[in-house]
Amino acid sequence: MKIFLFGGVEETQSIEAKNKINTIINHNKPILYISLTKKRQNNHSKVKMILKDIPVLKIKIIHSKDELINLPLENYSAIFLEKENPSKLLKDLMNDNIARKINQFIENDGIIISENTSSIALGQCININENHQKRSYLMGLNLISNFSLICQFQQKKDLNNKYLLQFSKKGIIFALPKEDMLYYDEGKFEVFGNQPFYIIDDGNIITYDKNQNRKKEFLAIQTPNELMDFMNQNITYGWVDNEDKLHFNNLKHFREQYKTSTLDKILEFGIGTCIEQTKIIKSFFDRIGLENKLYCYRGYESENHFEKEVRMHCFILFKEKNKWYHFEHSNRQKRGIHQYDNINSAIKNTISRFEKNDIRKLTEIPKIPDQLTFKEFNQYVNSFDSQ
Repeated sequence: MKIFLFGGVEETQSIEAKNKINTIINHNKPILYISLTKKRQNNHSKVKMILKDIPVLKIKIIHSKDELINLPLENYSAIFLEKENPSKLLKDLMNDNIARKINQFIENDGIIISENTSSIALGQCININENHQKRSYLMGLNLISNFSLICQFQQKKDLNNKYLLQFSKKGIIFALPKEDMLYYDEGKFEVFGNQPFYIIDDGNIITYDKNQNRKKEFLAIQTPNELMDFMNQNITYGWVDNEDKLHFNNLKHFREQYKTSTLDKILEFGIGTCIEQTKIIKSFFDRIGLENKLYCYRGYESENHFEKEVRMHCFILFKEKNKWYHFEHSNRQKRGIHQYDNINSAIKNTISRFEKNDIRKLTEIPKIPDQLTFKEFNQYVNSFDSQ
């Protein structure tokens, strides 16, 4: 699955973004340009501007879903979705199983290139805008790791959008400015452009800016509540693979491509699974001198099982004023600081939240080592079982 999402159509779109398309696209097949709006004279000029410096065999433009129904999509290198009202686009695509054809196309290594508002239709929900609440189609194609999508995101205008913040309590949002392009490939996110992008999660807007200094802010934190605020505003669930590519909100290819991150890398990228997030939390409590314990609750493994679901949750308990607390951030549904009278009740309550038939093993470990594969991390945890 390879998808290119343009936040807008800019002649100044980054050279790196177009180079990425150039390296991925099959230059021996034409591009299918889907324009379901009224016919426009500038169709060719627009798509040529977006694909400038990318040699393509031919561009075929279609203007109706009827043309699309019987078209053999496998004959094309990519499908280009023109800017369109996302609800109208979904209505057209859902009719006559066109959406299913497009899904089959991308599952067979076809490429989607989407412009501006059409990109919203590829996300989980499209009612991220108050104007879309009464549309007939509110659920998108959900192709981008369960994210809803915003394009042409404007920092000054949208950062205080109360509807967006409220919506994000039900579902996570990926927000792209008009200058940037997102390349999504099987759970992997690459953003090209010079402007920050944003993830809006549980009422918080997390900024991803190349010039951020999260470490300085982290080292200034003094209380557990300040740490929770910091993580809400800076850390998204996900992981960095062995090529330093970001995987937000999914564990696709985790077993094959994962390595535990250093604290500096976690803070640099602003991303982490429960493993990385407990590393941040433990580092904080060690620094301020509060007693804490790190646990790994997982399905026991000693070898790689690439086909199996990852079943692991790491968590931190800390003690303050004779009370024990569970500090949880990576589990979105249980996020918060939970108080208990003693450590045994804290452990019991934390692990009881998993389903009864989800059999796991609980192990206390001293730390999260750097640069371990998932198999190596499992073996590290296993080494403490007899202690």
